[in-house]
Amino acid sequence: MRYKLSVTRHARERMVQRGVTIERVEEAVNCPDIRLPGKSPAEMKFRDHEPPPPVGVVTSWPPSDDGRLKLVTCYRLNGER
Repeated sequence: MRYKLSVTRHARERMVQRGVTIERVEEAVNCPDIRLPGKSPAEMKFRDHEPPPPVGVVTSWPPSDDGRLKLVTCYRLNGER
């Protein structure tokens, strides 16, 4: 599966290790941090996105000692859900 990603270098390396083909990469310079105590990445929900909506999320997991996650959004290139 191919994704267009906006990722940190660490997240990009993890995606490659998991076998995801990265078509295009944009370095995330000011990637927002979010606090989600006790939530896994699969439990995160997002609202108010302009099209195209995100269909996948890559985070640094488990969270760091202060409970913060690095949020990375990826989009499918072909627009499928």
